[in-house]
Amino acid sequence: VAAGTRRIEAVTGAGVLENLRKADEKLAALGLVLRAKPEEVVEAAEKLTESEKKLRKQIEAQQMKRAAAEAGDLLDQAREVKGVRVVSARVEGVSRPAMRQMVDQLRTKLGSGVIALGAVADGKAALIIGVTNDLSNRLDAGKIVRQAAALMEGSGGGRKDLAEAGGKNPEKLTECVQAVPGIIEKML
Repeated sequence: VAAGTRRIEAVTGAGVLENLRKADEKLAALGLVLRAKPEEVVEAAEKLTESEKKLRKQIEAQQMKRAAAEAGDLLDQAREVKGVRVVSARVEGVSRPAMRQMVDQLRTKLGSGVIALGAVADGKAALIIGVTNDLSNRLDAGKIVRQAAALMEGSGGGRKDLAEAGGKNPEKLTECVQAVPGIIEKML
């Protein structure tokens, strides 16, 4: 390409008819998939997209409800580490936003302590750690999450009261979550 020179591609003659035939075949195939006439394909695709958005929202709402129910069960697993209550668990089938909500609920219900939740979503490990406000001067969630994430070949960070990490090795997530009480014990 030289300065001031532009290139264009064009189809002429029988090539135009061939391109139109291929486009018509693709439109007809799309109509079959969407169960719509070729002239109604756009509207059918819009309806499908809208339906998919509604279903995603319903799934997220169900995950949030399930996360809230699971949060109560996790409180029973709290253990004492040098006078600090620690809830450290792996949760299944929970998205990051649902995990954040669970951590917030557990912090409220726990009163004073540390919450560490881990989950695998889309082949990637996620860890969220929350520290109640009364302990944030002694324990830093960001430091805890960085040390724990190193076990699963990940990194993370955040504030003193809430931090998140991701890891490349989801197989090590359980080990990572189980290591949190030991990390906290060393910090106290």
